[in-house]
Amino acid sequence: MCGISGIVDFNRPTIPESLILEMQDCLKHRGPDGQGTFFSKNVGMAHNRLAIIDLVEESAQPMTREVESGTVTISFNGEIYNYLAIRKELESTGHKFSTKGDTEVVLRCYLEYGELAWEKLDGFFALAIWDSRDKTLHIVRDPMGIKTVYYTSDADVMIFASEIKSLLRYPGLKKSVNTDALIDFFTHFYIPSPKTPLVSIKQVEPGQHVKFNQNGITKSNYWNLAVKTCSQCANNQDHFQHLRDELRVAVRSSLISDVPVALLLSAGVDSNIILSELMSESEDIVDTITIGFSNSNFDEAKKVRKIQKLQTFNNYQYFVADNEIESIFDDMVWHTDSLNANFAGLAEYFLFREAGKKFKVTLTGMGMDELFAGYSTYLADSLAIKYQRFTPSFIRHIAQRINPLIPNSGSRYPFSWLYQKFTAGSELPLEKRHFFWRSIFSGEELHKLLHNDSYIQNEYDPFREHLSHFRNLVGEASNLQRFQYADLRTFCFDNANVLMDGLSMAHGVEARPSLLSKRFVEFAFTVPDQLKRRRISGKYILREAYKDKLPNLVTKGKKVGLVSPVGILLRNELRELLVDSVNQISENSMLNKAFVMELLIEHLNEHKDHGYKLYLILVYLRWRKLLLGSI
Repeated sequence: MCGISGIVDFNRPTIPESLILEMQDCLKHRGPDGQGTFFSKNVGMAHNRLAIIDLVEESAQPMTREVESGTVTISFNGEIYNYLAIRKELESTGHKFSTKGDTEVVLRCYLEYGELAWEKLDGFFALAIWDSRDKTLHIVRDPMGIKTVYYTSDADVMIFASEIKSLLRYPGLKKSVNTDALIDFFTHFYIPSPKTPLVSIKQVEPGQHVKFNQNGITKSNYWNLAVKTCSQCANNQDHFQHLRDELRVAVRSSLISDVPVALLLSAGVDSNIILSELMSESEDIVDTITIGFSNSNFDEAKKVRKIQKLQTFNNYQYFVADNEIESIFDDMVWHTDSLNANFAGLAEYFLFREAGKKFKVTLTGMGMDELFAGYSTYLADSLAIKYQRFTPSFIRHIAQRINPLIPNSGSRYPFSWLYQKFTAGSELPLEKRHFFWRSIFSGEELHKLLHNDSYIQNEYDPFREHLSHFRNLVGEASNLQRFQYADLRTFCFDNANVLMDGLSMAHGVEARPSLLSKRFVEFAFTVPDQLKRRRISGKYILREAYKDKLPNLVTKGKKVGLVSPVGILLRNELRELLVDSVNQISENSMLNKAFVMELLIEHLNEHKDHGYKLYLILVYLRWRKLLLGSI
C-alpha cells in the first residue's frame, strides 16, 4: 500500500525534480517506509512506500527493468492476491525474479502479456507503468475501485496521483468547481466516477485502463461483471457450501502479508463471518479492533464484548471522546480530498487512527451489503410496491403532507427522515426510487441551496450514473441484481471505498476488503435472489450458512452500520465549527447563505432535524477552505 504520482510532458525536455518531490511530499502519509523517484527526459515518477510484502530495499519503487529495446518502470499501489500463481506462470516462460514481492510480478506480467496483463490480476491496486519503448504511460485501477488514482491532462501533458491534493501542486492547474459534481455531492454525499469536485481533474474508473502517449488519451474497461447461474449447485445446501468455500478462499488470499494483520470488528454478520474464518485458518489468537461511541444508539462495542465472551479473540476497543471530534474534523476532510460526506467518516477516521498504532494491515467486510442485499433500501423497494398497490392515492398524498408534523429523534436514522424519504420515494418510478432512498437534498432544495442554476438549463440528472449501471449489467439479471450492481459501482466503489482509502492511508494503514475480489464478487452474483432476501431480512444465505458458527446475537441481530451521530454532533461538539463556517460564506459562494442559515437555525433550535443536510454543507465548506483556500 503506497502513494503514486508522476508527470509525462512531451513538451519538456526534463521534468523539474522539485515539482515531483512536492507532489510526492503531499502523499508522505501513504508511505512512511520509504520514498523513491524516477526521471527520464520528459517523465518523472514518485513513490511513497508502505512496506507490507517483501520488506527489503530491493522491492523499493519506482521499479525499473531493462528490456531488449528500452526500459519499463512501474509505480504500484496495492496488493495482488494471486501474485504467487502469476509468478509461477511467468517463471515457466523464462522470467527471472530478483524480488519476492508482487510489484515485480505485475511489471513482468506486463512485459509478458502487454495490456492483457490487467485481466490476470486479482486484488486491489492503482498503478502507473511508463514504457520507454513506445513512449506510453499506462494508468490502471483495480476492478472494485479499492485504490484511487486521479489525473489531469491536455494534448501533451498527463499528471497523475493517488490523491487530488498532490495534483493541486502542479502550477497553473485550474481549480474551477464542477457544478455537476457538486449537484451529485449534495444529492448523494459523494461524487460518482469519473467526475471529481474539480472540472480539470478526473478519476480513473474502477476496472479502467487509461493510456497516454503522443497520440493522446485512450480509455478502456478491462473487466466487467456478468450475471451467471451456478452450475454446481442443485439446492440450498449446495449454495451454502459453495459460499463457505469461496469465503474461505477469499479470506485466506487476503492474509498474505509480512506484517501483522488485524480485523475491523463490529457486531454485524459480515465481520464476524471473517472472524470465524480467521479463527479456523490460524492457530494464533486473532487480533480485532472496534470503535465505540458514548451514545448507545451508535455504539457496538458493548455487543462485541458479549461476542468475545463466547469466542476467544483479542479485541482492542477505542471509545470516541466528545471533545476529540472537532479537533480532527478538518484532518478527516483533508484526507478525503475527493469531497465525501459519508456519515461513517468520523468513526472510520478514529478506527484507522487507532489501528495504525498497532497494525499496518486491517481486514474489513466491505461490500457484503451490496453483494447479498443487506441494506434496508432493498426492503424499502419491496414495501413501496405494496404501498403503491394497496394505498389509495389520496391517502398517499395526505401522508406526504403531514411529514412536517413528525417529531425529531436522536436515533441513528430519525423516523421523520425515514418517513419523508419513503412517502416521497414511493411515488417515483421503480428504477429511480431505489437510489432516491439515500439522497439528501431534493431537486427543489438544490434550487434553493445553489446559486448556480446551470444544471436546470442542462437538465442534469444526479441519478444518471446510478441508472446507467442499473441498465448496463451484463446477462439475464433480475431487478434486485441490477440494483445490487448499481449500488456496488456507486455506493460501494465511488463512496465507501474512496472514503476507506483516504482515511486508512491517512494513518499509514492498508485496509483490505477481503471479499471484494474479482472471484468472490463473480461468485456472489450466481447466488439466487431468494437466498439473499427472505421476508424482511437481507443476507439470508450468510446467516444460514454460518448459523452453526456464529452466536445468535450476530445471526439474529439487527443491522446497525458504522454511522456517526451527525445530527447530535452538529448541535454540540461541531456546533462552533459549523456556525463559524456558515458565517464565512461569501456573496460569491456557490451556496445560498440565506437558505443555509435557515437550515442552521431550525436545526440548532431543534425545530427540525437537518443533520444530514448540514453535515454535507459543513464538509463542503471545510473542503473548500482546506483545498482551495476559501469558502
